[in-house]
Order: sequence, then C-alpha cells, then structure tokens
Amino acid sequence: MTFFKSVSKDHSGCKVNLEEPTLPTVNRSLSYIQVTVEGISKMLSSRDVHKAIGQDNLPTLLLKECAESLAPSITAVINFTVREGVLGNWEKANVSPIFKNERQYKSG
Repeated sequence: MTFFKSVSKDHSGCKVNLEEPTLPTVNRSLSYIQVTVEGISKMLSSRDVHKAIGQDNLPTLLLKECAESLAPSITAVINFTVREGVLGNWEKANVSPIFKNERQYKSG
C-alpha cells in the first residue's frame, strides 16, 4: 500500500463531471425518414424461420411470431434514432465461413 501512495498523484482538486454523456450525432438530413408500425410488423412477419440467429441473439421464429407485439417498440426506437440523429453500430456482423463440399469449388 505504501508503494501505491508514493507513486500516486493528489487528485483531490479534480472536478468530476456528473452531466449526462453526449451521444454521437450524425447529419440530420435523414430526419425526414419515418417507418411505420405496419411496415415493421410486415418485415418481422416475413422473416425466414430457417435462417440463423442474428447479432441480437433472438430466434427468427420469436421475431416472426411476436411481430405484432414487437413492432410498436421497434418502430419507436428506429424513428427516435433517425429523428434525433443518434445511431449505433448497425454495421456490426459476425461472419463465419462454412465449408459445404469440395464440388462447389471445382470448376468444370
């Protein structure tokens, strides 16, 4: 403990900022975009249940079966983020190559 005290600096005069952090913003030129509950519900209902689970770790069957219940909340989040110009990391993806068989790689 003595060692840490000997190498540490006195921070008693430091100011602590307790304000809410500001979120990164983007150009507000997309603020005219607005999605509808019906559009989101239709998109969720048309999901292919045989596809793999996505980045959100939610089974596609769950999204499809609960489309009507989930659509209002998802719509509100999307419209808010577009209107306020606050976007997350939407381009993130987990990509895993899958070897199917050797024949598909042979030309001929």
